[in-house]
Amino acid sequence: MRPPQLPGEQAIALLKQRARKLAGREVKADAREEATRVVHARRGALALGFKVGAVREVRRVTVSTLPEAPSGVVGFFQVRGQPFALADLQALEGHGSPEPAGADALAVLLELEGRPLGVVIDEIIGVRTVYQDEVRDADGDPDGRVFAYATPDFLNVIDIPRLFAHPALKWTGT
Repeated sequence: MRPPQLPGEQAIALLKQRARKLAGREVKADAREEATRVVHARRGALALGFKVGAVREVRRVTVSTLPEAPSGVVGFFQVRGQPFALADLQALEGHGSPEPAGADALAVLLELEGRPLGVVIDEIIGVRTVYQDEVRDADGDPDGRVFAYATPDFLNVIDIPRLFAHPALKWTGT
């Protein structure tokens, strides 16, 4: 014997009711408050988040190395005639010496108040929303670090003004 059939609208309402009961709560689309949107990238073991508003572009660049550059500065490159310093956040944050970026490096090009800076990365993961309930203090020295905060899955969101003010980058004019 077949179970009785419900009219279409009743069946949909019943399925929605069962789904809410199984979920244990009603889901509200605006339940989470957005902290920021970031370009999610990776450099070595570091997951990095660059606030979307500060990212000018992501591109491959040809790097000129400088033998006397401070730790954390990989070299320089030009984009459309504009010079950029290329920083390595692993070295700036004390996670080892800067790895050679190679002649052809992938970089996130940042801009703050008209000042340019490139940051070497290994890959782009995508664009991501970071929510307030994910924000955790970043580990490290609060006076020298460039990370504003981290998420539970170890995405380190960059404090762009702190990055530009980092002592190792002062001589570059950023």
